Amino acid sequence: MDAQQKKRIIARYKELLQFYFRTGRKEPDFEDKPFVNFLELLYPILKGHKFYCNDIFVSSIVWHLEGLSGLPSDITEKQLDDIIEHISKNFDINKEMHYLIFPLQGSGLKSDISFSRFHMLTEKSEADMIKQISDITSIDETEAASFLEHTKKSRSKDFLKSNIMIIEAENQTENIRLSAYQLAQHSVHFLFLIHSAFGMKSSIFRTADIWEEENKHVAILSKDGWRCGHSYQWNAHLQCKLDLDFMGEEKYQKIFDNLFNAFALNNDKDDLSYKFMNLFVLYSRGIVQRRIRHDDSLALLLFITALESLITEGQQEKRLRLAAVIPKLVSVDGIAAFELATIIDELYKDRNNFVHAGQTPQFSYENNKLDILERITALMILKYFEVDGLLDASPGQNRLNAWTEYLNRVFNGIIFGEGKLL
Repeated sequence: MDAQQKKRIIARYKELLQFYFRTGRKEPDFEDKPFVNFLELLYPILKGHKFYCNDIFVSSIVWHLEGLSGLPSDITEKQLDDIIEHISKNFDINKEMHYLIFPLQGSGLKSDISFSRFHMLTEKSEADMIKQISDITSIDETEAASFLEHTKKSRSKDFLKSNIMIIEAENQTENIRLSAYQLAQHSVHFLFLIHSAFGMKSSIFRTADIWEEENKHVAILSKDGWRCGHSYQWNAHLQCKLDLDFMGEEKYQKIFDNLFNAFALNNDKDDLSYKFMNLFVLYSRGIVQRRIRHDDSLALLLFITALESLITEGQQEKRLRLAAVIPKLVSVDGIAAFELATIIDELYKDRNNFVHAGQTPQFSYENNKLDILERITALMILKYFEVDGLLDASPGQNRLNAWTEYLNRVFNGIIFGEGKLL
């Protein structure tokens, strides 16, 4: 915060104090212009706080005003610093640990897995499951049982009849309620992503329809009753028809944790990060179409669109670029680079025939090119964690521009034999 910015904020603060004591209004609201003007200038300074919350931000300023006995004779920079510190402390004081609980319906899991902030629990008797949840959360077993019974009766009757995932999330309760469903949904798709990227196979039984009532709710458990609640999305896709024992390996746990931190929690993204986030979102939509709705045509369209969004935006010859560049960036076991390029080329033609001629693509079980497309899309998402090592960015250069230049070097090197490829 520079001197000019401080000067403007202090001026708005003086106007707010004069308004506050002149009108005698103990709780200013958003109809009061001096109050709104002060909030708007203070917000950019505090919004980056790890536990920022709109409600606490506004309430903290009201509490500060209520604590004043009269109009100060003068306003100093120290008083402004004290207000900012007061609000920041309230963010820290009011945060709490929450536990996001949801069933991984349709999944297979042979033993419990815990790592970082995540717990994956095998299906067991309801009493044993509640006992285990109580042990993990350090919440009284009776209270946990009562809350989860309420979840079953009011939301999802088969909530505890599958393997369960628990995510530890420390934040303001308001923020948790807004984000719980999305954190759960991302987590399910991270599992699919890792499963796809490393070419894992699940039992044929995972393809069967689940017998439980489909769940679309995330239970939020915390030590204070008022913080407990539920998050819901009408179009949630929390089914997870995968064998999940691979998550017992530290390698995949680290990848999952990195994905969660980068795509589920990180709000400080630059343009290139948003590119990869968009790639992940489109991949996730493709997974829903393929694994839940069994619509391979839309899955093909979404996976191709995802790759285009990262690699060929603003470029011509998209089919050629994808077929040429992707084998230079990722590899698939047992498939040579030229074979991978041929498969991508064929898939893009299938995409064109579907989009422009309405021809539904056919994928055989023995030679399912869509499996390969799903895999390379997942591998491209994981490329996010290597991208800084690939870019030849000059100091201060926009990373997205550096990424575009890198892709052009790769493509031109293949086509014309120019420059450094990788």
